[in-house]
Amino acid sequence: MSETEQPERFLTSLAALELLGTIARAAPVLVCIAEAHWMDRPTLDVMTFIARRLASEPIAILMSMRPESAASLDLSITKVDVGALRDDTAQALLAREHPGLSPLMRGRGPTRLKGTRWRCSSSDRRGR
Repeated sequence: MSETEQPERFLTSLAALELLGTIARAAPVLVCIAEAHWMDRPTLDVMTFIARRLASEPIAILMSMRPESAASLDLSITKVDVGALRDDTAQALLAREHPGLSPLMRGRGPTRLKGTRWRCSSSDRRGR
């Protein structure tokens, strides 16, 4: 990291923290970041800067990421490993959220995905 990048990153992080603090004066804030393992390093650094300084603020950060990515974070924050859904639970979720899903797709989805988010077209959901 160059000498100019360090102060810029600090100022960016501080500005983001101040912005969230301003918003939190009106109402508590929950920042949700799905698939944080896809974030670039500077953005992740900003979020960890903020996370380390939230003790007295009505702000919470919820990030989902792969276990190997979470292990590499240098944070003294609460980490919860929720693991993958059991097959029967995944089947129930699919039936509830996608009632028109073909039995073929419903049956093979959770097994093939192993906890990964499922994205498919409407024709895939019908089994075509």
